[in-house]
Formats: sequence, structure tokens, C-alpha cells
Amino acid sequence: MSRLTRDVQVDVLGRRITARELDVSEIRAHLAGAGAAAAEVDAVGVLLFDGVSFADLTAMSDVTLDELGRLAPSEIKDIIAACREVNADFFAMMARLAKLG
Repeated sequence: MSRLTRDVQVDVLGRRITARELDVSEIRAHLAGAGAAAAEVDAVGVLLFDGVSFADLTAMSDVTLDELGRLAPSEIKDIIAACREVNADFFAMMARLAKLG
């Protein structure tokens, strides 16, 4: 079985964004990087959406921060849905982590 992927057409960008399932080593690296990047917080990138950051989206798909900056929140929500679909275990883990405080 291959990793899960899901494509989202983003007309504003004129291309498809591919959301892909992270493997366990990528999840570990992403979480380690999130701690290191805490000093350079992008409030919009962290707080605009509940439970997902721009850093999460760029790790889980081929969208760039520059591209996210050119999209409306409603357009980004389609990318979020695709990332959540193919990374359900990651998001479930993050929900469990949030409950721990």
C-alpha cells in the first residue's frame, strides 16, 4: 500500500495542490521543527485556523507559504480538508496532545 495523497485544484494559483500523508519520521521532524521555530511565530499562520498551522500545511502538501499568503481563508480550507483526510492519525495525535495541556 502506498502513502495516501489527495489533490485539490486551486484556481487562484492555477494548479493542483497535493496533500500527502506524512511518515512517522516526518511527523517527528515536523514536531521538532515546530519547537525550534517558536521564536519566529507567524501569528496568522498559527492562529487563523483551529488545530492546523501554515507550517503543518507546507509539511503535508506541496503548497508554499507564499502561495498560502495569496489565498483567501475559504480557499485554504480546501487544502486543510485534504491534509486532514490523509493525515488523520497526525491530527488525532495532536488532539490527544492538546487534551494533555
